[in-house]
Amino acid sequence: MTARKTKMLPVSRRVVMGGMAAGASLAMIGPGRAAPKRGGILRVAADFQPTNLDPVAGSQGGDFRFLYPIYQSLVDWEPDTLKPKPGLATKWTFTDPTTLVLELRQNVKFHDGTPFNAEAAKFNLERSRTDPKSNIKNDLGSVDTIDASGPYQITLKLKKPNAALPSILAERAGLMASPTAVQKFGGDYPRNPVGTGPWKFTAWRDNEIVSVRRNESYWQSGQPYLDGIDFKIIADTNIGLRSVIAGENDLVTSLSSAQKATVDRESSVASSFGASQAMFPIWINYARPPFDDVRVRQALNYAVDRNVFNKATMAGLNELAPGILPKAHWAYDPSIANRYPHDVAKAKELLAAAGHPNGFEMSLIGPTDERSRQRQEVIIEQLKQVGITVKLMGFSVNDAIKSFFTDKAGDALLILWGGRPDPTMTFRDLFSKESFYNPARTEPDGYAAALAETEASQDFAVRAKALSKVQNIVADNALMVPLVFDSQYVVFGKKVKGYTPNLFGRPRYDDVYIES
Repeated sequence: MTARKTKMLPVSRRVVMGGMAAGASLAMIGPGRAAPKRGGILRVAADFQPTNLDPVAGSQGGDFRFLYPIYQSLVDWEPDTLKPKPGLATKWTFTDPTTLVLELRQNVKFHDGTPFNAEAAKFNLERSRTDPKSNIKNDLGSVDTIDASGPYQITLKLKKPNAALPSILAERAGLMASPTAVQKFGGDYPRNPVGTGPWKFTAWRDNEIVSVRRNESYWQSGQPYLDGIDFKIIADTNIGLRSVIAGENDLVTSLSSAQKATVDRESSVASSFGASQAMFPIWINYARPPFDDVRVRQALNYAVDRNVFNKATMAGLNELAPGILPKAHWAYDPSIANRYPHDVAKAKELLAAAGHPNGFEMSLIGPTDERSRQRQEVIIEQLKQVGITVKLMGFSVNDAIKSFFTDKAGDALLILWGGRPDPTMTFRDLFSKESFYNPARTEPDGYAAALAETEASQDFAVRAKALSKVQNIVADNALMVPLVFDSQYVVFGKKVKGYTPNLFGRPRYDDVYIES
């Protein structure tokens, strides 16, 4: 097999203020490499369908594989560092600690032919803050007012300094939808999405296919290369992988490290295997007893054997996750690494002190696919060793998310977390009491103030120190049970060229083409 391995670089300490960099990069053609071929439909095996094609209303990080072809964000990011770079905003400047000015790209149109300008950008940002369906109100919580200060300029006045804001605008809040389409379709907009991206939405048939086709009016000359992308929904990645090996599809994402041995025996495909900040944790609803007792949450962290979990579910190839950030991240705090070593006796001691000497029964929500079941079975067996009996509640990926975060069902959830462009955003989305991803809707004393300190300075050494305090609050209170960081493993036919992995672990197809 011809394997294409990509080394992921450490995240720079200059991540946030990279907005003054040069404009969007073009695909580079090295010596002896043919120019990218234009044309063809890329057939992608996707393991689940989107929760929503409205950027503000979705709830699953995996949605981005469907959102990126259709939408573009005000701020983009470098794939190997997550350093911000121009997107629909060509540059941005903090004119003072609480004023962010963005200059917008001109001559850009939405897929419906309406113009992208300052009024459209303001509409989208206000919608992120105020729409009843928005799951990202918290992301723009530091913003006081948004003004269209010129035809192609917006000015954000902040309630307090927020050095993370440019990176926040590379997330859902920065994805630009057509105001005309949002108003025209109303509640049906998620099935009629309109952005400025390389491809236009054409179809979504539930649990079957999501299709996009070339945006002939795309602002970036010469792109996209592909005529379109068909995302075929195949829940079982083993079946998805076999479909690529058989030539029925061109590319499959979300593969497990454990599948690498199978792929390595195949000569008909190529692959990309890299690090990612995506993580498998056990979410805990710590508003529910007995998990409202920190000793019980700490016991869970001592009970899990991350090394065994990695070997059993990831062939031992992934980085262990004692904390929320991987070692390559600029804000990684090594003091967290040994906070909760595997210790059955310590877990039992904590449970006894919390009034559960004989353990207890808990419910765990998780997806029903084969790989998810394997992860669940390992955790169930490990918790059994300390007297905790797990009742499994199985759902599809999207229904599992809705059940735990919206319906507040279940004590815990085992599912992938994709991370965020900026660590402050990661910790806000995971643990702030206003966040959708915190089902408990409560937070430790001092958490909000500590998190605010991480946004006060644009100096990354100062931010790293403040983020260390936040990470220690999370660890001391055992707000989550981190397990392992996910690999970014993608397999594709040998005619597929130009695929580039990223530290997010979110597939993008901007530079992909099909070689004849």
